[in-house]
Amino acid sequence: YDGHVAAENLPLYSAGTETLSAVSATTYMTGSAGGTVTSVGDDTITAGSGVVTIIASGPAATISLGSGDATISALAGRETITGGSGGLKFIAGAATSTITLGSGAAEFDCTDGAAGGTVTISKFIPGLDSLHLIGYSGSGIESATVSAGSTYIELTDNTRITLAGVTSM
Repeated sequence: YDGHVAAENLPLYSAGTETLSAVSATTYMTGSAGGTVTSVGDDTITAGSGVVTIIASGPAATISLGSGDATISALAGRETITGGSGGLKFIAGAATSTITLGSGAAEFDCTDGAAGGTVTISKFIPGLDSLHLIGYSGSGIESATVSAGSTYIELTDNTRITLAGVTSM
């Protein structure tokens, strides 16, 4: 087994730590030991109680997190992410990501020159969840406005962040 799967709509279950590169429409469920998933297709990923790393660079990924901690790198495509009770570290890239947080604390990292995507975050709780701007000159914020009950932030590298339902930090 070389870690690559080329089957359409094949559910894959992990009972241990594995690395999976999904090359087409694939459903992947991590087990209690977690693992690493590299998504390059139209994929559905369901994380369990283990620590999981997900690298999303395909056309689309639907990701549901469980009780284990997760790191997600959103490099390209469209990601729809639903948080769980574990912690989340989200690394923004050029993707369009829609995130509904769970009860675990979340950290969002945007690195100057590596981002440029669009991130919409629901259920962000200031003080529990955090937004880190890495490597930007000055504050890195081109503009920030509050409108219609949400905060809209544009960074100097054209990354756009919406904190839905947040009117103050």
